[in-house]
Amino acid sequence: MTLSSHLTHIGQRPDHNINLIDAALGLAQYSNNLLDVRPHQRHVDRLILDAKFYIGSDTETLSIVLESVREIIAKRYGFVSEMKSDALSDATLISTVIETRRGSALTLCLLYAHVLENLDQNVEIIDFPARPLVRIIGPTETVIIDPYHGGKWVRSQDLREMLKDGAQDAPFGLKPLAKREVLIRLQDVIKLDLLRRAAPEAAISVIEAGLLIDPKNARLWRELGLLHSRLDHIEDSIAALKHFLNLATQDPHRYSASQLLQQLTQKLKLGQDTHIP
Repeated sequence: MTLSSHLTHIGQRPDHNINLIDAALGLAQYSNNLLDVRPHQRHVDRLILDAKFYIGSDTETLSIVLESVREIIAKRYGFVSEMKSDALSDATLISTVIETRRGSALTLCLLYAHVLENLDQNVEIIDFPARPLVRIIGPTETVIIDPYHGGKWVRSQDLREMLKDGAQDAPFGLKPLAKREVLIRLQDVIKLDLLRRAAPEAAISVIEAGLLIDPKNARLWRELGLLHSRLDHIEDSIAALKHFLNLATQDPHRYSASQLLQQLTQKLKLGQDTHIP
């Protein structure tokens, strides 16, 4: 199976059946087709095995489970947050995170969530305003941890302090992120970094990879159409904008997208007419 086919197959799965590490490594490999992700997968498998060994037979005590992931991921293997903003793009590639043991808040949430899922925990990555967090829903209690700070147990007072530190005045919820949302957010960071570096062709490749795992994402189709238009890839832009318009029936950008589509269609027709013998 080709890498594109593999990512397409992931895109066809129900969200809860997506293996976050497998998908994230696939996206990293799509960005670098020379990357061998098998050592990275083996390392993550080792994290899971070590955490299971640490727990032993005490699989039903949530505090022991949390202690195990903190001990293995943060302490034994030294996964920590990447503080440098200029390294944020690299910190979103799970392959780089596994190699350097440094990652963004969202990437570390992905890693913790994957290990916890393989410890038979009901896990969500939540969209907290200050930074994403991981929520573990046990049979008798629900716990929130902060992978950005080594899997620290976060209580209600901590959440309020995090909001205060981030100057967040608006009310907040603890909305869970779908697995596809997590993966697309990681791609978005890389895409924006490439655009800042004036590398639109590479940014197009990042968006295309995202669409393989999230083919019904109207926003990505629109962004793909706009980037192709900027590079004068008229036919590709038309195709992407048509996808956007078919998916985004209530989107406020429909009018501007339809206007651009008309302009590109006319431009394409004029170009074809000039080549008629």
